[in-house]
Amino acid sequence: MLLNANASTLKDNQLLEKNMKFIYLLPLLAIFGFSNVHAGVYSDALGKCFIDSTTSKDRNILIVWIFSAASQHPVVKDILTVSEDKLESANRDFADLTMKLLTVDCKTETEKAIEYEGNKSLEESFNVFGQVAGRELFSSPHVAAAMAGYAKHLDSSKLEEMLKN
Repeated sequence: MLLNANASTLKDNQLLEKNMKFIYLLPLLAIFGFSNVHAGVYSDALGKCFIDSTTSKDRNILIVWIFSAASQHPVVKDILTVSEDKLESANRDFADLTMKLLTVDCKTETEKAIEYEGNKSLEESFNVFGQVAGRELFSSPHVAAAMAGYAKHLDSSKLEEMLKN
């Protein structure tokens, strides 16, 4: 009987470890759309809870975390400089927000989503959260103006010619 209990505990620990790895990576997977997840009823409810439970300040935490992490990519490292302290602060703030959402504000929704739809429900819910934060980021007039700046470098005559055909 003790052998079965130990085997069961080992299996539970392995499952927990697998789920924790997934949870660690899920904000990245969801926000950057690395998977094609279809939301179910419980995923939708959890995503709605994330949105209803967060403020603009909370969504800014997500945006800062994304850009802090992205600043570490070699392609942008020379134009986006984030100190180790700022990166650590962004990681801590986003972890705190994630824990608050999953274990306090949306605890019931999280439990139901995982029970009925599995870990993929978390991914879809973070995807919704990331989309809302992204809309807020790109709706800023400052960001829109900066992004529109590329247009002055387009060859309008070539584009007009192409559109005539």
